Amino acid sequence: MKDITIKVMGGLWKVWNDKCSMLSLSRVSYVFEPSVTAKAAFEKLLGMCLPHYQKEFPDAKALDWSIISVHFHESQSRSFSLDHFDKKRPISELFEECVRQKLLAELKAADRTLEVRFVFHINDIMPDEDMLASYISGLKSKVRPQQSGFKATLASKRKLDSQATPPASASKHLASVRQPRSSAGPIRLKSAFALPLAVHTPVVTGQPSVHQSWSRNPRMVPAKFVQTMAEFTETCHVNWKATGSEETIYLPSDLGKSQENEGYIGHGYSKFAFYARFEGTEYAITQPCDPNLSDASVKHLLQAEFGLLCQCDGFKKIFDDYAELIEPGMSEAIPDFYFNFPKSIFGRFITTPETKLHMPHKYFVATPLLPCGKLDPKIIKFTGNNGMNTPSSNIMRAVHAFTHFSWIYSRGHIVFCDLQGAEDDGGRWCLIDPQVHTNVEDAEKRNEYWDLGPKYVKKFIKEHAADCGSNWVCNYLGLRTLVLDESGDLAEAASNVNRSSAVQPSRSSSINLNSSAGAGEAAPARKRVRNDR
Repeated sequence: MKDITIKVMGGLWKVWNDKCSMLSLSRVSYVFEPSVTAKAAFEKLLGMCLPHYQKEFPDAKALDWSIISVHFHESQSRSFSLDHFDKKRPISELFEECVRQKLLAELKAADRTLEVRFVFHINDIMPDEDMLASYISGLKSKVRPQQSGFKATLASKRKLDSQATPPASASKHLASVRQPRSSAGPIRLKSAFALPLAVHTPVVTGQPSVHQSWSRNPRMVPAKFVQTMAEFTETCHVNWKATGSEETIYLPSDLGKSQENEGYIGHGYSKFAFYARFEGTEYAITQPCDPNLSDASVKHLLQAEFGLLCQCDGFKKIFDDYAELIEPGMSEAIPDFYFNFPKSIFGRFITTPETKLHMPHKYFVATPLLPCGKLDPKIIKFTGNNGMNTPSSNIMRAVHAFTHFSWIYSRGHIVFCDLQGAEDDGGRWCLIDPQVHTNVEDAEKRNEYWDLGPKYVKKFIKEHAADCGSNWVCNYLGLRTLVLDESGDLAEAASNVNRSSAVQPSRSSSINLNSSAGAGEAAPARKRVRNDR
């Protein structure tokens, strides 16, 4: 076994005052099969380290991947970031890369052993100033230990998200609103780890390739289904088209709803989710929790949810087009997010007298799987179903600006709500499971149970008005003065907005609430923008 297994050692390293040092007694090790993914190996080791962290920092923030950086440990004074390495790849491939690049000492290479660091910044685990001051005071009362000499240029993973001004990375497009960069921003270490070609060109097929591994490995069984496709139209509505062709999705054989079951992802208020695979991509497949719902009710509910996901995706593209009209490249300066619609599936399982339905219901929605391990950051809500919430980060400001823009573009007909999401494996924000309120008086004609009608459309916009003036994304896009005429020409409307408020956050909290469309009025037709990408 020693000839094929990989021994991985790991320890917790804290960064403070440009110094990086390992937590006492936090070094652990474990022997892994070569097919185990790097992420699974790192989660195992980090879990073994956590008791040492909790002992030293009992009142600090819990560690997860949002504040942890993984680094290859070459020596006490040298380490290299592994942020670029696809952690879904087997741990054996990481070991082989280290051997190929001669980063391992001969003895460790012969013993098939590598070592990693789990690095966190003290500021990230102690956001409370009093807690941080207490920690500093404790350090001063102790004899300062000898530092490793490693300059902590890797420092914090904390983003500049908490600032109320645009990030420095957007300076090319946001020079008029840029504030001096905070000294607490992230410091990056230039990695000496060469990128293998396979990292950039993964092979994605129906079966795992040499460079493709799964994030979890329950026993899977095939199930036949047909898709119904959703298409966002020029009038901002959704068209449906059944494909008619049979396809195969792989489901976990065990549908037990326990955390010990690798095939079970979890459940919310109304739906549960299981792990699935389709054409080389990992999915979360969802159905309603209520086993007594009729096929017609399940289809109606899931089709409404899938259509809304399609509609949000379409409105986000229009939002990006508008930002480009305001200034070329502007859409890239705004904190990036997308809706989990591309590659998503609304399907119906095919059953025969000989084939029993494997899942509780015939209809399902499957969306590409987001990181959902025990140490992955949890889903973050940017707006609720009954309120906007005050934005506290730049990504939240961007989502609120999108909500504001969509309300304007629909002429007051819709407000997207319950917007929530997490970062995908590439660090891009992905929004899931949105809801909507519409300006439709008759409750029988609204979307679904989540649509609370005109009262909540106005409530959301009034709440946003209080924060709109200090939202740099709204200001820079001139949303407070954006008005669409009957033609719905976005390019013409963009040329008439007043962006003077972009220079300084506006003190005005006024938004014209009287320009909304009448109840049930359709959104304007989408015009092709002049510089459509």
